[in-house]
Amino acid sequence: MRCTVLRLTALLAIATGCGSVDDPARCATSADCVAGEYCASAEGERRCWPDGHDPVVSDVTVRCLGAAAGEACPRDGTLRVTATATDVEELAEVRAALTLAPGASVVMVRSGATWTADLPLAAAPVPAFEATVDAIVTGRDGARRSASVTTTAAIPVTRLRWTREVEPGVPVALTPAAVMPDGTVVVAGSNGKVYFTSPDGTQAHAPVTVGAGQAISAAPAIGTKAIWVGSEDGWLRGLALDGSGALLGVAVNSEGPIRGSVAVLTEPTREWGFVASTSGRLAGASSAGGTDITGAAGAYAVGPVMDRNEWVYAATSSRTSVIRSYSFDSAFTDRWGVTPPVVGVSVEVPLVIAKNDEVLSVGQDGLVSSTTSSGQTSLLATLTDIATDSPVILSNGDIVVGDQSGVLHRLSSSGVAVWAQPKRLSGPVLSPLVLADTSATLIVPTRSGTVYALDGSGAQIWSHTLGTGAELRSGNLHTKPGQPPGQVTSTAYYPTSDGKLHAVIVDGRLDTSAPWPKAFHDPRNTSNAGTTP
Repeated sequence: MRCTVLRLTALLAIATGCGSVDDPARCATSADCVAGEYCASAEGERRCWPDGHDPVVSDVTVRCLGAAAGEACPRDGTLRVTATATDVEELAEVRAALTLAPGASVVMVRSGATWTADLPLAAAPVPAFEATVDAIVTGRDGARRSASVTTTAAIPVTRLRWTREVEPGVPVALTPAAVMPDGTVVVAGSNGKVYFTSPDGTQAHAPVTVGAGQAISAAPAIGTKAIWVGSEDGWLRGLALDGSGALLGVAVNSEGPIRGSVAVLTEPTREWGFVASTSGRLAGASSAGGTDITGAAGAYAVGPVMDRNEWVYAATSSRTSVIRSYSFDSAFTDRWGVTPPVVGVSVEVPLVIAKNDEVLSVGQDGLVSSTTSSGQTSLLATLTDIATDSPVILSNGDIVVGDQSGVLHRLSSSGVAVWAQPKRLSGPVLSPLVLADTSATLIVPTRSGTVYALDGSGAQIWSHTLGTGAELRSGNLHTKPGQPPGQVTSTAYYPTSDGKLHAVIVDGRLDTSAPWPKAFHDPRNTSNAGTTP
């Protein structure tokens, strides 16, 4: 009775403008109350009441979906977090976060007595090749009191998706990879076979032996009508896109070993593959059965490239290297005749096309040259050592190229050094991958086996050595479509000289605003500046 009298007295005081500081405030929800109080009904009214109890969080577990116990979780995997949470008065919400990103929590969903949340690792920063992660579960009550529990499972996280030996027990020297739109990885070997690997690392289907099985050292290219493969036996052949074998009549003999990749020209009703041979000839084969071949003009060690005008360029590997240019309409037409521009000594790394359709070449004398579509050549820079692989061109026109001493250079489009000090890596530098939607904008392999993730200033974010005792090849990339913003990852593929194919998870996607973001231009290796990466 005394409590009722006191409450009536308090209500009367409020009604007459003489409210008591001890009288609980009215509320609709706990959000209307000050911190430390929650909203509850009493005697027909909703009032704010003090809360003297913290939530209780217990039985917190974290595991990687699809991974066995103790197995590393892929960098783009998903962690499932479960917990039990209670509160004496009012449990408002339960949230989960990863220790890699403690400020990015998500609301857990209740099922019976258990709370659950699935947390994608792709949404968290992982500035390392390998790391560990745990989960943080926080319960918050209506009074805004909270309690947290952090797991101690130390779930291992790795960027290595898988490693596959294409010919178990046989150390086959592999070419750089080409990647089909569905993610199938295509590599060729020194045993004359072409291998097909699914995105999950399993064999997509049986390998195809090309010709008589002579060595293949040039990266294959994938068109819309054929897989193009040039061989040491001098033949450019078109294979069926399903990997079932060679296409009948789709081939041309270049009259000398082919050691550079294929440039691909896709037309409405047919497709052409172009190669450059040590015979000094360019040769073309059509998916419709046509062929053409140029006259001899000095040996070629690398393949041709195409600009957006569909003009074909190739650089000789002779002591005094020249660039030759051809237009093509079912047959090659020499655009520069007997006076092609000289671009230094022995060009033996692939050419690239800049945004303005200038052709960039790097000779074994370290000269970086730019040649216009009209044949005017200018010297941009001189490297400190011999270049070992294709340069790449960034979206702003900057050139990134490495040399055999392990130095990576970033030059402006006019050849001026962008980095005060070039980046020194562990071995001869191969062609980088240029990525967007990530801080690690350059993924740079070295021939000695280490892969580096660098930002635009050259600062290292992570590095890792893929095996030992075998040389890496330049990388390629596949990005699964449909990923949500802020969670985009891709798989980079690195073949080796001993028959292994490594799949590495990287952040971001290929930078399509860059005119030449990787070796051979795009994931299909078309070496064509007009192809969409």
